[in-house]
Amino acid sequence: MKKIIIAFASFVFLMGCIQRDDYNAVPEVIDGFKPVYVKDTTNFVDSVYLTPPRVLNNPGKIYLYKLYLIVNEYGKGAHIFDNSNPQIPKAIAFINIPLNYDISIKNNVMYADAYLGLVVIDISMLPSSINILSFMRYKTNRVYPPLPGADPNFNFGRRGWGNKTYFECIDPQKGLIIGWEPTTLLKPKCYQ
Repeated sequence: MKKIIIAFASFVFLMGCIQRDDYNAVPEVIDGFKPVYVKDTTNFVDSVYLTPPRVLNNPGKIYLYKLYLIVNEYGKGAHIFDNSNPQIPKAIAFINIPLNYDISIKNNVMYADAYLGLVVIDISMLPSSINILSFMRYKTNRVYPPLPGADPNFNFGRRGWGNKTYFECIDPQKGLIIGWEPTTLLKPKCYQ
């Protein structure tokens, strides 16, 4: 009887391992992500700018600044809404800040983290313009932005693999990674 119980327990344990996704064969074609690179010499400040309004997809912190609502878009930047009629805020602009996850505002200045450092922005002339006061680059920046499947705050409408995903392997020779784009991968070698 003891041998039967041990055999049954071993069978159940092995079946659990077979069904784990990291033991499956790599698919020939699958949806995944590829890195978005910038050259290490790229002036990051050039990628921080004011644009027309965008659709709000993944909101973060919300600030009331003068007659504006400023809503952080996780990983993208900050939306500017005219809040003169609080019943119907109107989207009027967007501040593009790549891989921005947090903002703070004090005395007409927005402090925004970004993948490569901290951006300090004068927002006193909103909604017509912004002025970048400084950019403090981190000493080390080889930590890659999280894969969309690994971070619950990303929302790319993925299906299938839960928090695991396939991705194009990272090539440090191509530069710094500032984000990930959905793509179709052929026999991918990297998985997380």
